[in-house]
Amino acid sequence: MRRLWLVPVVLGLSAQSSAAPPAAHYDERYYNEGYQVLVAAGSLARAREVAENALYWRPNDARWLERLATVAGWQGDTEAALDAWQRLAEQHNDDNAWNQVLRLAPLTYNDELVLKARRRLLERQPTNEQLIDAVAAEYESLGRADEGLAFLAQWYQRHPSRALLRDMQRLAENIGADDRAIGYYHAYMDRYGADPEMALRAADLAWLRGDRESAYRRLTDEAATLTYDPRLTRRLALMASDLGDWEAALAHLQRLTEAGDLTRPEGYRYLTLARYRAPERLTGIYRALWRSSGEPQFALGMLYQYQADGDRAALGEFFDAMTEEEWRVFRQRPEFLRLYASYLYDGGDARGARDALARALALAPEDRDTRLAWLWLLVSLRDSDALAETRRRWEPALREQPGFWPPLAAAHMVLDQPLQALRYEICLLADNGDDWRRRWAYAQTLLAAGRDDQAWPVMRALWRQPPEKIEPADQNLYDAMRSALVLRFAGGDQQLRFQQRELARTPPGQRAQRAEWLAQWALGITAPELARLWYLRTANQTDAGTRLSRAMLDSDYAQVASLRDNHGDRLTAAERLQADTLLGRDRRAAAQLAEQQRHAPALADANPRQEALLLTAEQNTALAAEQRQLGPLDVDSLALTQTLPLRERWSLDLDLRQRRFTSNDGRLLAVNENEQRYGLEMARQGAHLDARFRVGQRRLFGFNNTELGVTLGGQPGARWGWMWSYQWQAGSDETSQLLLGGQRTGQQLALYWNPAANWNTSLSWSSYDYEDLDHNALGQGDLITAQTTWRPWLSRFSPGVRLRHSRGRFDDQRPLGPDIDVMQPGAENIAAVPEDYYETEVSLLFGLPEPHTRAHRLQCWGELGMVDNSISGQGFIARAGLQGPLLGRDAWRLYLERSLNTGGAEEDSQRLGLDYRFYY
Repeated sequence: MRRLWLVPVVLGLSAQSSAAPPAAHYDERYYNEGYQVLVAAGSLARAREVAENALYWRPNDARWLERLATVAGWQGDTEAALDAWQRLAEQHNDDNAWNQVLRLAPLTYNDELVLKARRRLLERQPTNEQLIDAVAAEYESLGRADEGLAFLAQWYQRHPSRALLRDMQRLAENIGADDRAIGYYHAYMDRYGADPEMALRAADLAWLRGDRESAYRRLTDEAATLTYDPRLTRRLALMASDLGDWEAALAHLQRLTEAGDLTRPEGYRYLTLARYRAPERLTGIYRALWRSSGEPQFALGMLYQYQADGDRAALGEFFDAMTEEEWRVFRQRPEFLRLYASYLYDGGDARGARDALARALALAPEDRDTRLAWLWLLVSLRDSDALAETRRRWEPALREQPGFWPPLAAAHMVLDQPLQALRYEICLLADNGDDWRRRWAYAQTLLAAGRDDQAWPVMRALWRQPPEKIEPADQNLYDAMRSALVLRFAGGDQQLRFQQRELARTPPGQRAQRAEWLAQWALGITAPELARLWYLRTANQTDAGTRLSRAMLDSDYAQVASLRDNHGDRLTAAERLQADTLLGRDRRAAAQLAEQQRHAPALADANPRQEALLLTAEQNTALAAEQRQLGPLDVDSLALTQTLPLRERWSLDLDLRQRRFTSNDGRLLAVNENEQRYGLEMARQGAHLDARFRVGQRRLFGFNNTELGVTLGGQPGARWGWMWSYQWQAGSDETSQLLLGGQRTGQQLALYWNPAANWNTSLSWSSYDYEDLDHNALGQGDLITAQTTWRPWLSRFSPGVRLRHSRGRFDDQRPLGPDIDVMQPGAENIAAVPEDYYETEVSLLFGLPEPHTRAHRLQCWGELGMVDNSISGQGFIARAGLQGPLLGRDAWRLYLERSLNTGGAEEDSQRLGLDYRFYY
């Protein structure tokens, strides 16, 4: 309040200054105090007048310049404030003034002043990075980047710094001076160390200018001094691949893969390079892309690489680790289902492979690869039904597509249609005449079609001029071809040397498979012991066909049955038929042979047992005539039998028989009677149980008797079999009296054991009650017989030996009743049932009594044996037979038998008969 008296004075000065020039004197005290009072009172206009008057007297006074600038700024007069601050800054080089100029100049759009202020400040702080960046930015905003670059370059000569180099790089690029920008980038990195961003930018600029090799080389050197940076590695991979440095490009891409930074475009580039330059890396690339992206196509690529590498363990691990969601996604892709089917099939799961491919077909019925896979699968499985149906539906559309010719040719071969397959092989050979695989397939098809004369020149050319180069994938096929050719064109010694040489050069991992071929060759030259030695080297082979061949060679019935039952789908049709035949499963063998011939009726004579297997299941009529002598009784027989097959396993037989009984010794018998018999028999051959039931009627001596019989049998094991039968009032032929007027009721049990295919053993026990036609008891009896038959080999004329021992025990023997008056006086008290006895027989065998061995070929067989009987002493047995077809669908048999001193009644026996059966 003490200074309020100054207010009038100051106001007076102000009024005076507005009306006239200021007074001729300047009083510092009054001006200062007046300014402060006016400012404090809020009279900014009067305070500004005081400051301006003071500057009149003191134009360069820094204090009044600052006061004027401050008051003008409070008033909002930006231009006046800026002018005052600029005068203060220029006259006194005041940093605060320059800062105020920097603050106000942009408000008046005075960029030149801003630049000037920044440069003055930069002189005071020559290495201030913010000021350097600001100066460079001001030059750019003024459109004078080249001038700014020159200023910064000059400034750098006096005050070098990081910021200057960075701004110089930017300005040089902006004005298009790429060479100078590259120099600044390198100058920075030479002085302060490599920087990823600058290295990339310098390399890009040099690359775009055409200096590509220099850019790549410099970037490589700079990257070597830095830690891993995915951007640098990615750029180096791109440059290396464009410059053709494949190894470096692969190395950089691999580094990205290992670090988990591989992007999809880079992954595609890496896959392309690796496919030609480093195929062993493909699996890892697909795996990395699958893990980073989760997209199914990369997983499929990885799986196909696993398959190509044969890495089943990796495939199994992937499938086991798949989630339900992944299964749902992948099962909608046919390509995945094809691969999965291949994995299952290689693992022995043929049914699973078939289901997977069936789903793939349902998803994409017209997909070419899926159709090819389906055809090849059916060919591998040898599924004739499905293959025939598929061929019927697809072949009209596919026969014009060369890619389908190989599977179609193979399909026709499986269906035993070599002539149709030959058409495709001819076309394939025309397109690939120099391909040894096609020539070999063509020759095999010719052989299957029965055109040996055409196949022989092709095979001879392959034998004389083998292919020069064999791919690893074709080595097994080549070995098979050479093994087949050596059998045809080389002698035995040369064959053996060839096979030994081939085994010696075979890699250890493939010797087991090679040994299989050698074993097959040994069987082909009838050297079973040599085959057995080579089969020992295939112990680890899992191929079902190999194991079956070895089991059959060793007569291992159990193994043959196990392979046939558990792995039949992996055996060929011929192998299945051979196994069924060896196991005695005639019905199954007949069904298998019929299935083969359904597709190839022209090959009806291919199997030597075709009639024996097929005709027995056909409707047929049989006529049999026999003349027999048993002691004093002669029997002339005539029988007619009609067989009607019912469905697959059932059959019905109707038989009519006429027999005439006469005597050849009037001292014992006086008989001249006819017998009529007829019967009906129902039979079933099952997979595990065979059953037969018979009912019949017999009329003789005025008596009509009904006979019944039931028989059951089966094979609980591959080498074991059993049979049980029960008869009621059935005919009996232990003695001449029983044959004439007796019958028996009881059961029989037999067990069969076959240690080998050429060794058969049986043990039987029977127990009967005997009676005559009027149901008068004649006695009881039990009979036990043990028999074994052995042949050194099985063939059409194979020899053999049979040993048989029998023991019979009979009780309560009685003669025939008076109602059957056939015995002469003195012989009427002879018991009809024989005495107790034991008997041993040793017989030599020649030939096999096997009908229908081959059409229009005769078969003979014979037996000759010695018998030692406890009652009648020693004697002999002789049997002979001749049989064969007459018209092709028939069979006849002529047989002769003579036996002396056998049984327990001291009655010699002989018979002569002729049988004829016609199938229709």
